[in-house]
Amino acid sequence: MKAISSNLELSSIFGINQNKIFLLAFGLGSCLAAISGILIAFEKDLTPTLGFNLLLYGVVAMIIGGVGSLWGIVGGAFLLSIAQNIGAYYLDSKWMDAIAYIILILFLIWKPLGFSGTRLKKVEL
Repeated sequence: MKAISSNLELSSIFGINQNKIFLLAFGLGSCLAAISGILIAFEKDLTPTLGFNLLLYGVVAMIIGGVGSLWGIVGGAFLLSIAQNIGAYYLDSKWMDAIAYIILILFLIWKPLGFSGTRLKKVEL
């Protein structure tokens, strides 16, 4: 997997089957996600909206950090979690969702490209 991620062309020259490795990586990631989902379902009550709040926080952190930058997303997640926990400490834990969406609205107004500030390249066919 490391060889294919580093240099796709060179790994094909050495005879590594790329499609097989892609399927293996996808299957391994899916199995790990399924196991973690089952374990979380045992810990909490299983409902159809079990992970929706976490998904929304992930999307907000991605928008804050910028889509093209991994470190921007990490910074956005830290900013979001610190702001939510400080807000819960001083106000109440009921305000954590409101704080996340206020930060999202502020970033969409003043810095819509996130921390990174780089535009993605347009591809024309």
